[in-house]
Amino acid sequence: MATVGVRDLRNRTADLVARARAGEDIIITSHGIPSARLVPIRAKRRPYLTKADLREFPQADPGLKDDREQLAGDSTDDLGKIL
Repeated sequence: MATVGVRDLRNRTADLVARARAGEDIIITSHGIPSARLVPIRAKRRPYLTKADLREFPQADPGLKDDREQLAGDSTDDLGKIL
């Protein structure tokens, strides 16, 4: 993890942003005190798994296939009312 001062950030912004985009975390200091971090934006994960996604997982126990199919139902109707 690199550390750069505010002055270096001002003078080399494009270079530092390119380094962050490439995956590097950069600590920004002000008067030698760590004050901020320049980090790459990570891709967001989907908030759910689809039924097709569940079927793609390898099975450690073939007997779990029926349970997995039941868990990957087509609806959430059986969950009842959500407050």
